[in-house]
Amino acid sequence: MSNNAIQIRVNAGDGVLHLQGSGKVTANREYGYAEKFTVPNEMTEWLSLREPTNKSFASKEMYYIRGVTLSQYNDCVALEIKDKDGEFVLHLNSDSPKCAALIDFALQNDLLQVYDEPYNGGEEE
Repeated sequence: MSNNAIQIRVNAGDGVLHLQGSGKVTANREYGYAEKFTVPNEMTEWLSLREPTNKSFASKEMYYIRGVTLSQYNDCVALEIKDKDGEFVLHLNSDSPKCAALIDFALQNDLLQVYDEPYNGGEEE
């Protein structure tokens, strides 16, 4: 059973995504990985409506949700967050050093799903 996971803080601030990763292969934290990203306000508004379900890897505070999937396609890397009330998808800038570090951490800890096809978001084109 793997303890590898990615979780997202529901209340990091307007336009701020705080993400934590737990894994055997660590990056910039003892437990694995943590970073803040600048994201559209729509995403932080969506997150602010979520009830936290998981404790921080760094403390015992209940600030996070899981249900996070990182998927690499031919044309993008998508960060998908799903819960019982909905889904939010953010396409990462894989050229950004912060995003590249997240992708590297996820790849080393079997947290990156790789698809040999373009992203279609589950929508018919």
